[in-house]
Amino acid sequence: CDWSSDVCSSDLTQIASNNSQTANITALVRDSNNNFIKGVPVTFTSDSGGLTVTQSTTDGTGAALATLSTPNDPSNRYITVTATAGSSSGKISIQVTGTNLSVTGPTSLVLGGTGTYSVALTDSAGTGIAGTPVAIASTAGTPSAPSVTTDSSGHATFTLMAATAGTQTVTATGVGITAPQTVTVSG
Repeated sequence: CDWSSDVCSSDLTQIASNNSQTANITALVRDSNNNFIKGVPVTFTSDSGGLTVTQSTTDGTGAALATLSTPNDPSNRYITVTATAGSSSGKISIQVTGTNLSVTGPTSLVLGGTGTYSVALTDSAGTGIAGTPVAIASTAGTPSAPSVTTDSSGHATFTLMAATAGTQTVTATGVGITAPQTVTVSG
């Protein structure tokens, strides 16, 4: 058989990071004359997320179907889904969005002074993401810990002793997101 599976589409271009949405993936298999082919087995794979194949063999419209979700991984990212029929394949990327990381605390410190900062990590529904490591860095001085782990509400705290005067940055990094906050250190 000579067929191609170069048409891969989705009803959504992005899905929420809190696993509240699924993208319906369709692979269309056609012959060299662009006629859709029934009865062709299609294999779906993804590089992330949760993939459920709902129809692995093409129907009368040449379609094979799968759904994509984001269970247990709220990170913002692109997921690539590949549909393969024989030696031909088609790909589509679906964006996972909505996870937010923030760092808040004093916007000014006196040289040698200490400030307490909070990190908040939430999914697309605004729900805290627990048990996630967040790296902490600062040009103002050394944070009390190089990383913190979010509590059950998605929060964590750390302190920073100001050691460098001027306009500086406190940065939290986790789940592929970097959140900066400017702090002015006066001498």
